[in-house]
Formats: sequence, C-alpha cells, structure tokens
Amino acid sequence: MKLRFDPGLPHQREAIDAVLGAVDRNDLQPGGMRVDDRGLVAFANPSGLPDRLGVEMETGTGKTYVFLRTALELAAQDGVRKFIIVVPSVAIREGVLATLRSTREHFAELFPALSPRFFAYRRDHLGRLRQFVRATTVEFMVVTIDAFTKDTNVLRRPCDTFGGQAPLAALAATAPVVIVDEPHRMQTALRTEALADLAPGMVLAYGATLGRWTDSAVHRLTPARAHELGLVKSIVVLSLIHI
Repeated sequence: MKLRFDPGLPHQREAIDAVLGAVDRNDLQPGGMRVDDRGLVAFANPSGLPDRLGVEMETGTGKTYVFLRTALELAAQDGVRKFIIVVPSVAIREGVLATLRSTREHFAELFPALSPRFFAYRRDHLGRLRQFVRATTVEFMVVTIDAFTKDTNVLRRPCDTFGGQAPLAALAATAPVVIVDEPHRMQTALRTEALADLAPGMVLAYGATLGRWTDSAVHRLTPARAHELGLVKSIVVLSLIHI
C-alpha cells in the first residue's frame, strides 16, 4: 500500500511557516566548503540562522512530517544542507527512518531540485559520515543521543578517517541544523552538553512537550486545539460504581 501525503494541511503549514518566519534573511551569510588547519574538509551551512526554536505538536498530528518538510523548505529557500536529527531511543530512530522512506516520493515532487539523502549513524560506517560532512547535497543524519554522550563513544574518539580528529568535530564543522525529537527527554546535563558539542548553527525542537525549550516556542498545537480541529480522538473513560 502506497501512502499519500497532503502538502496543504493547515495545522502543519502553520507549524512550518512559524519556523520559516523566524529566519531573518538579512542576517544570513552563505555556507560553503571549509578546510581547517589540520586539513579537515567540510561543507557548512549558512550562518546567521536563529539559535533555537521550539514547535509543540500533539502526538498524532504529523510532527515528523512537519520537521522534515521544514528542513527541506530551509534547504530550498536558504541553502541549508546539513541536518542532524537527534532522537532519544532506537525505536524513535526507526520511526523517523520509516517516515523518511515513505515520504521520499512525496518530497521529490515538492522539491525536485534538492535530491535529499538520509542515513542512520552506525559506528562501523564512518565513511558514510565523512560523505555527510563533505557533501554539497542536502543530507539528513539520524542518530540516538546516547551515541555521543560518553568519551568512549566512537564519535568522540580520534580516527584516521577524519585526519586524526574525532568524527564529532567533523560534524560540528558543518554548523548543522540539529532537529531534536522529543526534547523533554534530552534535558539531563550529559545530554545537554552532548547536543552543544555538535556546535549547531540552529536547533529545532519538536515534541508534544518541549521541556526547557518551552520559552523558545514559535508554535504550539496543544491537545485542546488538536481536539478542537478534529486531529486526534478523545477517549471517554467510564467509571463503574458497585453498590
């Protein structure tokens, strides 16, 4: 069965436009190829993007579609090329990958000039990560937060693939747009520091609960609003009283 996606759902379009409207195009400076003093080559995003933005969306209203569509709009309009989607668990990682696969044709129709590529980080496939760092194409990397919270993680260890530097440093050189899925699960000191080590050019946080990103919210689709719009089903609980 082939899934069909409606590109014009108002509640999704509002969330997308809220992020796009927060970008001041007068502040943007073009990205491009960078080479550091140790020979690390990276293609970086434009600079001047807003630091962090939160989008609150009730579960079941198309959150993953919205953040992928928003990323591609940023790519089409502003030349953003590198996106890292950070998730709290393997199960959520697989869900994001499934959405990337199922929306491939849909987004190809909406953005025929982009040809985005995506992959899940694997510690035994650093060559694919190097492609991500150097590519001039639109790239999505999906990674669990626990893959780079400890000093023993492969992402934090110097390696020959990156000229003796840690892969995490190479990722940081791209000034990635970091999309945080379920941000309320990323609030420990360890996870907060790990996200900062990606040196994001922009952070987009998406969840039914934003946690510490609440103050940065540019759009909120609350449970009450989602119910009012008929986007989610209500559950009626009956209490039986035995006499």
